[in-house]
Amino acid sequence: MKIGERIYEQRTAKGLSQEQLAELLEVSRQSVSKWETDGAVPELDKLLRMCDIFEITLDQLTGREGRSPVPAPDTPQKAASITALTPVKVLGIVLIGVALLGGVLAPPLLVMYPGNRYVLRPLLLAILACGVICLCLKQHVGYWCTWSALFPLCFLTPHIAALPVLSVIGGLQLLCFAAVVLWAAKRFPPLPVRVTGKWVALLISLCLLCLSGWAAALFLVPYFVLYYLLLNGLLYAALVVLLTYVARCIKTLRTGADA
Repeated sequence: MKIGERIYEQRTAKGLSQEQLAELLEVSRQSVSKWETDGAVPELDKLLRMCDIFEITLDQLTGREGRSPVPAPDTPQKAASITALTPVKVLGIVLIGVALLGGVLAPPLLVMYPGNRYVLRPLLLAILACGVICLCLKQHVGYWCTWSALFPLCFLTPHIAALPVLSVIGGLQLLCFAAVVLWAAKRFPPLPVRVTGKWVALLISLCLLCLSGWAAALFLVPYFVLYYLLLNGLLYAALVVLLTYVARCIKTLRTGADA
């Protein structure tokens, strides 16, 4: 059996797609496809990382030593591994429990402290979102939890300062945005498609458009609070996706230039 067949066998046994394995190895999906069809041979560091992912030795992956049989998908051993509670899932359950408990205690607290309604509700929503992310996602959990934790600032800032972009809160939020984008550029793999400078410029323009819409929405606060919340949430979600793809596009261009 060739090494490409072994990679394919181990990947399918772990229930990973080519895209998922590519993200874990920080390569493109086409690279994984070439490895599995023996069109290319993985580098040593990629082989070692695959051994960690597949939980086998290098000799087993390269065929220099007999490996233990892969359990069938419907065996109790695999079912137990799927249902096992990982630390991230336990954290997700705890966060959801905290959010639900806070939701139960929120009404009496808001009666006693009505001025904190702008702080408590967004905070509980952020905790709930982080808990759901921990339960549902297997990759980049911290990345998406960070964006969710920053989300309440989009709603808190207008109530804290008249000029959020120039305030300390707004400045800290922009610094956090930049830090998360830099993290994405370092951690996320390149895109498995051809990227041009025009495509990156278009994405950056859309990011600036979202930021402009976010600033314009601040003027809706005194008059149309519901519209402001809806528009702000949509613009924030769009900005997160766009910034993620901008980081990956830039990394794709740099990878192509280095090659």
